[in-house]
Amino acid sequence: MSRCAVVFASATLAVLAFGAARADVTLKERIAIEGQGLMSMANMSGTSTTAISGKRSRTESDLQMESKLVRMFAHGAGQSTEIVRLDEDKVFEIDPKKKTIEAALDTEGTGHWSAVLPDASKAYVANKNDRLFVTVIDLKARKIIGRIPAANGTEGIVASPDGKRVVVIDHVEPTMLVIDTAKDAVIDKIALQGSPRGYFKPRYTPDGSKILVCSLGDGVVAILNAADLHGEQKIVKVGKDPMGFAISADNRTALVANHGDGTVTVIDLKEAKAVNTFKAGSGIETLSYF
Repeated sequence: MSRCAVVFASATLAVLAFGAARADVTLKERIAIEGQGLMSMANMSGTSTTAISGKRSRTESDLQMESKLVRMFAHGAGQSTEIVRLDEDKVFEIDPKKKTIEAALDTEGTGHWSAVLPDASKAYVANKNDRLFVTVIDLKARKIIGRIPAANGTEGIVASPDGKRVVVIDHVEPTMLVIDTAKDAVIDKIALQGSPRGYFKPRYTPDGSKILVCSLGDGVVAILNAADLHGEQKIVKVGKDPMGFAISADNRTALVANHGDGTVTVIDLKEAKAVNTFKAGSGIETLSYF
């Protein structure tokens, strides 16, 4: 089991393997989805690299499904590239082998962050306060199929590992909205504790048992039990301006990127407490285990 992590700083300029363009921020992730029984047909693994520069971002992914039968019908598996242009409110889907734009998908908003279901069937786009809804895109039909109301706008967004839920953070209040992906509707609202000024970025642990949410202004991370979202929340003090997470594959450790002071806080997820902090550079924003 890997115990290594990569730390990316906002000041780093990275050259991507698929092009010579430079980026302000680069995020590299290794993705593995493993199911049991009949759900093992959806098993897949691969990598994803996202580069963000100004009002544009570019994502290249290479996901391989283990089942030959599922590969015949699945959309989104294999190599793909997406470019997001905030100035045009669009997501461009690129075929890297053909070097062609396969689709330009309207988001109707700024497309601040997005979440894709594990089976690559749908994408959910958080539009900050530009549009007061979450855009739902059918990735096979390549069109908008829903707009989920969010009265205050939305910040960070993430899909659960089983694809049944998407959670998104309220842009104004310390609140998390829970979306049922079968209904594409908000089914619950969770009041987040520990940060009156609000939270902005959620992440699930790989096993889906916990949700971590960071607060940029108050320097804390809230840890919630995904099976009991209205239950006790563990509030962990971290560094200044936390902006991202890396969570180990064994679900025991979270690394928190503290952009404001260039440190990384190590959280023991079982004990829900910070066990170490170390200096990691200037402007730490994203991390990844590999």
